[in-house]
Amino acid sequence: VGTQSISPLYWSIESGSHNCAKAMVEDLLTIRADRDNYYYGCDALFTRHPEVIHKLCVDARQLIWPLLDGLIWRSRISVQGHRRVNYYIKHLVQDGEGNFAQALEWLAASKDPRVAVHPVVVLFSDLMWTRVVMYHFLAERLYFAFTLAIFIISQSVFTRNADSQMGETENLVVFICRCFIYLGSMCFLLIRQVRLVIADFRAGDVMRFHGIPVPKCVLSAQDVGYIGLLTTLIIMCTQEPIFWCMGNMDGDFPGSGLFTSACPEAVSHLEIYSITAGVSMFLYWLLIMNLSIFSMQISAFVLVCGQVLGELLLFLTSLAFLILAFATSVSAISHQLPDFAGIDAASLSLLAISLGLFPSEKFLEIKESVWVTLLVVLFVIIVVAFLLNLLVAQLNQAYASVYIDMQGYA
Repeated sequence: VGTQSISPLYWSIESGSHNCAKAMVEDLLTIRADRDNYYYGCDALFTRHPEVIHKLCVDARQLIWPLLDGLIWRSRISVQGHRRVNYYIKHLVQDGEGNFAQALEWLAASKDPRVAVHPVVVLFSDLMWTRVVMYHFLAERLYFAFTLAIFIISQSVFTRNADSQMGETENLVVFICRCFIYLGSMCFLLIRQVRLVIADFRAGDVMRFHGIPVPKCVLSAQDVGYIGLLTTLIIMCTQEPIFWCMGNMDGDFPGSGLFTSACPEAVSHLEIYSITAGVSMFLYWLLIMNLSIFSMQISAFVLVCGQVLGELLLFLTSLAFLILAFATSVSAISHQLPDFAGIDAASLSLLAISLGLFPSEKFLEIKESVWVTLLVVLFVIIVVAFLLNLLVAQLNQAYASVYIDMQGYA
């Protein structure tokens, strides 16, 4: 039109004429033939509109499925119960300049599980995974699993208790393992996070909270886990008992010797060190769950668990509210029951009743106070008879709604 080149397809999408746009897509991706040539508009479509996948993901998601259907040709002739099928995925894997196309990134950003299980998407995503991504991901994950094994050896296998002292050989093994964790894991995570933060600031990929720029690499759940693990490892390194005992390894105390951690100088640091070591171990196991991606069933199960986790959090919130309400009410009543003396004791007793851990013989003591008995009975009816059954119903409904799309999420 004049000096402007206007795409009828994009004009139809932007004007809301999605039926016209669907007809154009289906017409372009229909294979025709005459006596001399075959005609197929796939190359013309992606040459004229290399970002067509992104356009559809943003403005017309209902057209993604017809476009992907048009990239499949199925023979009308079957041989021994099988038909030949051709997938035209060249433009989804590689752009016109020979670089990796962004089609998979755009489709993943749309977060549509129905599109993720389309045969075309499954084929070219599996192709990218098996030929390019898997080896890099596997190498990084296996290294992370190796650091977890070393961490377990240094913190859980070789442990000092009150009944025994470790010898110099065990101390040496623990020292080597912990040095590897601090150099090979802590430093690796630190360099990784610094690179991601610098890359986000250079690309301008930041979000502002009250005017403060925050890189997006620290906003995902996985990156928060890595930052938490890095933080706990740094605290462990500063509180490491072996380092504090370096100047007094051969002193006059039980367990003295090479690379000991039992010196008096380290006693004040053991509590903080042990707590951060436990948190680090838990974070290691949470982050290693990424290995579930190698099994579609396990990956889908993990994602479904994450989807229904919100229902469990609602239940725990309701339970905490009810425990606080009944604990304060019981504390306001005059009685001589030690298990319900004060808000803290009453809260612990009600929590034990909710979990079925409250001793049965102590229920007889509650009968001494009629009003406390009435409140406890009411609490049991609300929590055990109503709230727990409601939780089961909510989990069933949430799982049923997510189950259909779980492979797409995986």
